[in-house]
Amino acid sequence: MDPQLFAMFRALEERHWWFVARREILFALATSLAPPRATLLDIGCGTGFFLAQAKEHFTVAGLDPSPIAIGLCRDLGLDCVLPGTATDLSSVGEQRFDIVTLLDVIEHVDNDVAALQAAADALTPGGRVIVTVPAFQFLWSAHDDVNHHKRRYTTSGLGAAMRRAGLEPIYLTYFNCYLFPIAFSERLAKRALGLDKGADLSLPPTIVNAAMRRIFLAERSRIRSFRTFPVGLSVLAVGRKEGDLAV
Repeated sequence: MDPQLFAMFRALEERHWWFVARREILFALATSLAPPRATLLDIGCGTGFFLAQAKEHFTVAGLDPSPIAIGLCRDLGLDCVLPGTATDLSSVGEQRFDIVTLLDVIEHVDNDVAALQAAADALTPGGRVIVTVPAFQFLWSAHDDVNHHKRRYTTSGLGAAMRRAGLEPIYLTYFNCYLFPIAFSERLAKRALGLDKGADLSLPPTIVNAAMRRIFLAERSRIRSFRTFPVGLSVLAVGRKEGDLAV
């Protein structure tokens, strides 16, 4: 990620509806998969807001390749964040984790299967990998270019990549479904008007931000109970190592 984007995301993540609701949803999912004080590794932890929330329930560690990101995490009191990439987890040595998260990470790397394999190798018996990625190549915009995305995914595409990495998807769904029609229409309009020119993240007016947060967050109970959505702006998957029969 470009250094200037870290400052943008750091300023937004605490309050922007997408970041706040997404964190709550993923935290609820993760806590349904493992008991208190289970271990969690967040690969590509960025500015650290999800990891800081996860610390309420889990014993956490984080990896990120950017010294800027690591510094921002430490500003949040996260001394457990180390340098590392999606395919190089050597900083955590032989430690294994009950939950490994790749949250909007693998779309940034050339070899997504290798990244998923590394996450699988970091699991304890019975452990789970949680993956999120942006959905649908037809939603590609300048936002993807600015963020150096390599691809967007369908549920079938992410599931196939996980299987090639030795992960069995046990839950696979779209999410951020309820706001999909609005976002899709907005992107079409921007293309038509020639306004699709950069990262499309800014903090909406307070009342709009609160309303969109509530709409997105309404998906939390459905996801926590492992029900699926037919469409959405993102894809979410939970996987386990193939052949792992541990509960």
